[in-house]
Amino acid sequence: MKKLFALLLALCALCGTALAAEPLRVLDGWFAADRYEKRYPERALERIEPLYDETGEGNQNELLFAGEWDAAVIETNGTDLSALCAEIPLLDLTDIAPEKGGTMYPAVKRALTCEGKLIGLPMHIFGCTMSLEFSDELLARLGLADAEKPETLRGLSYRAKISLGLAYAEKPETFAELAGLAERYMALPAQTRRGTAFDADVRDGWLRYYLSYMIRCYQAQCADANGETDFDTPLFRENLAQVERLNAALCADTKILRGKNGELRSLTCANSGLGGEMHVREGDTAVPARMYAVIVNANSPRREEALDYARAAMDEAESEFFYAVVDYDARLREAYDRLIAAQIEQGEAQSVIDRLEKLRDAGDPLHYYTKEALEAYARDVAPRLTFPHYRWLDDWNAAGDYAAGRLDADALIDRLNRLMEK
Repeated sequence: MKKLFALLLALCALCGTALAAEPLRVLDGWFAADRYEKRYPERALERIEPLYDETGEGNQNELLFAGEWDAAVIETNGTDLSALCAEIPLLDLTDIAPEKGGTMYPAVKRALTCEGKLIGLPMHIFGCTMSLEFSDELLARLGLADAEKPETLRGLSYRAKISLGLAYAEKPETFAELAGLAERYMALPAQTRRGTAFDADVRDGWLRYYLSYMIRCYQAQCADANGETDFDTPLFRENLAQVERLNAALCADTKILRGKNGELRSLTCANSGLGGEMHVREGDTAVPARMYAVIVNANSPRREEALDYARAAMDEAESEFFYAVVDYDARLREAYDRLIAAQIEQGEAQSVIDRLEKLRDAGDPLHYYTKEALEAYARDVAPRLTFPHYRWLDDWNAAGDYAAGRLDADALIDRLNRLMEK
């Protein structure tokens, strides 16, 4: 009997060891996994890797809805959180949210709330589509805008790209206004335009570039609650006509005239900021955004470890974009600490590290955001945020076929609607 009891104890210990050795399974394309492993090097972690085809479409949603994960980082525009919540029970993360989510911007909180529970914690935010920034100084110098207009913030992106200058109303906000700016710019004498370009990063292929961009804007602003978009509408056709108008203006003179020292300055450029996207409807002021958020599977047998993973993910969260109340000085210091650690890891010279430490200790916002910029974000952008969900489609190749003449307007619309049905 004693031998049988000892055998049972051994089997129980073996089972316990096997259970303990089970890795935490995470579906995460960001860096929370690296941060978690550094914090808990003794814990086993399994990364579930989505697969992507040649067009960039992946199987992330298929993996999410299979539910064989403990924690995951989702992208709000690509995943229908309400549908996921109905299929997979998700843990309420209110207790580990800063201030229990009390100071979270309302639009952010709505996007991450399901059945009355805060089921996601925000990490990073970007525009659903690229934002267009305009060189205020260049617009004024070329006589394309009034240099006497008061300075305002046109959206927010990384500090090096923040546009401060002309009044909000002076910047194009629709594709019709963007086409009008292109026409006025190209109507200037060639010598006046010397040393400048509408966008120095796009030398040709204007039609494909801006058509692809317009398709994404249209999706982000017109998708229905199920993430589906109907492209066979007067609104889409009107915006297609404006892209054609823009292309015709830019193709009127494709010769590049550099300045005396070889410079070529852009009138406009694209970035991943917020609030500078073109709108397909006149008067639309919404800011469609996509957000990365961490979620936890309530069915996870490793719930506490999964919660630790969520906490690790929160360490890299850009909380200044999600919460109305943040400790500015602490956030600035954290930004510098991360930058310094990255510079040390890649073997940067000590002089560079010393300079960054001096900037950090002086509270210089050179590598962060100014208080004024964050105040402008809270005032002008956060109240207008929306987080649409829409289906991914291969707009780049569709736009390419249209630009090459292989599709007319009707065929393009048919192609896009068929892609929606896939």
